[in-house]
Amino acid sequence: MRLIHYLLFIPPTLLGGWYLGSKLGASFHLKDSSTRKKFIFWSIILVFFTINVCLLTPAAVIFLYTVMFYLIYDLTIWIAKKANAKSLIKFIKRISMGGVTFILLATTYTLYGVYKAKSPVITNYTISVNKEIKNNGLTIMLLSDLHLGTGSNCNTIDYIVDQVNKANADIFLIDGDLFDESTKEEYKTCAYENLGTADTTYGTYYVEGNHDLLNDESRKKFNENNIRTLEDEVLMIDNSFYLVGRKDKDHARLSLDELMTGIDHDYPIILFDHRPEDEGQAKNLGVDLQVAGHTHAGQLFPGNLFVQSGFKKDGDYHLIISSGF
Repeated sequence: MRLIHYLLFIPPTLLGGWYLGSKLGASFHLKDSSTRKKFIFWSIILVFFTINVCLLTPAAVIFLYTVMFYLIYDLTIWIAKKANAKSLIKFIKRISMGGVTFILLATTYTLYGVYKAKSPVITNYTISVNKEIKNNGLTIMLLSDLHLGTGSNCNTIDYIVDQVNKANADIFLIDGDLFDESTKEEYKTCAYENLGTADTTYGTYYVEGNHDLLNDESRKKFNENNIRTLEDEVLMIDNSFYLVGRKDKDHARLSLDELMTGIDHDYPIILFDHRPEDEGQAKNLGVDLQVAGHTHAGQLFPGNLFVQSGFKKDGDYHLIISSGF
């Protein structure tokens, strides 16, 4: 996975660094060829470090948006030249202020995103299924993609447990990527020890994500702290509903058809998978509710325009894709 990461991200990072360095060099009117080459070189080094070492930190996001604004600028100027719109070209160049405007816009938008990330929102959905369930309903608390340590810490874990308790949840589902590759052991420990203390009727359950695939150590720590891990397992809970927990697709796993063999469709069926996969098959197999995360709602603009999140209904099938914490 690390090799794939570098193969995918290094080339566009270097290209982006060259592009940004060229544009800023032109903005600073660096006429001397040697000076301009040095400026571009150090821009590439800075961008490479920012993106690949500090992936999606605020500094990296500011860089990405700055490049995006420069690209929009170049495209707009090109179209204006084709249309011989000299006054528009003059206006665009004036408001860009040699690129300063783009950096200010990128910084402002990124800081707004940081503020939003620090202000979690609990989204409520009410779903009706044409099946009987005990106590005339089920309150589910869903958490996905915390990536503990990235803008979150042990206080965040305490906050989450408190919210689960306040909601009087019947069941707490942790839908993968609770951790990632950079999560500190002390953060993992507070997650193991505290998330399982949430006061629910049916307990706390966990499926792995692509960043925190289960191993013997994590599996043991989850389960000994009252967090039940599900890896291609089907549970009948309180003789009331099914919980179908899948391995992440990065692991060899059963097909959904194999996993759901023998299920009694008179009971509500909840499919619990980190990624929103096999939606059509889930619907055809009689899943009532599928919960997923992973997409981060596109995470950065314009990704949010192309990546699904939120609620979807198709007949008796319901899908909830969390945008993450």
